[in-house]
Amino acid sequence: MESARAQLGLPYIWGGGGYNGPTGGGFDCSGLTAYAFHQAGLDLPRTAETQYAATANAMLPGGFNPASYQPGDLLFYGTPGNIHHVAIAIGDGQLIQASTFGEPLNIQTHLQRGLLRGHPPTEIAKEADHGPSR
Repeated sequence: MESARAQLGLPYIWGGGGYNGPTGGGFDCSGLTAYAFHQAGLDLPRTAETQYAATANAMLPGGFNPASYQPGDLLFYGTPGNIHHVAIAIGDGQLIQASTFGEPLNIQTHLQRGLLRGHPPTEIAKEADHGPSR
């Protein structure tokens, strides 16, 4: 997820970013994940809700267990049907995100409950090719 790391410090821009990089000078949460996964060879839909729906077959309930998240996992905040944020796990209980207005893209520790976990792009791509592995 080096492509996401390279964007650290850019501003949060609502609706910003996508496959081709930042727009308006920055990213929102799903724009950042769409960009980073595109750089890894996997195209995700544009919003957090549609990214969750597109990867639901590759997802496992993660709850609040940061130790189980692997680098590259998509971390969705909310509940199925009401996903309001997505970030990327980078290991050691940390995530990279575009969180909200006034805050630049940053690295944070997993602090919130209600997360749903996704697999790295390679696992999602396997799902698309071969169906669920679980």
